[in-house]
Amino acid sequence: MSAHIRLVGGGSAHVSATLATPFISRFAVFGTKGWVEVRDKAHVETPAGWVVTEACQDGPITIREIPPAEPVRDNLRAFARAVRGEAYPITGEEMIDNIALLEAIVRSASSSQVEKL
Repeated sequence: MSAHIRLVGGGSAHVSATLATPFISRFAVFGTKGWVEVRDKAHVETPAGWVVTEACQDGPITIREIPPAEPVRDNLRAFARAVRGEAYPITGEEMIDNIALLEAIVRSASSSQVEKL
């Protein structure tokens, strides 16, 4: 699956996923003043942490390691706090926007047309 997304502010995003290769998880953001890349050190089912590589304009490329975390557990704890009235880290509007984006990707795959949100 591959999706090319044009953002309202003029930027763009590329989202891709494949099951045909050995596992790799990578998240990268590129800007005019720097970039950052985050890669999993192991499969998500057996987390071993992440390697973060980044560079800012006129600066050196740096690499650091982040220890493993438990995002499913952390999400359940955040949900429990939200049930008690505390803010959840993702707003309802952001959740709906994510669903709308996924639905637009599915429509575009079926129609071979650019879908607007």
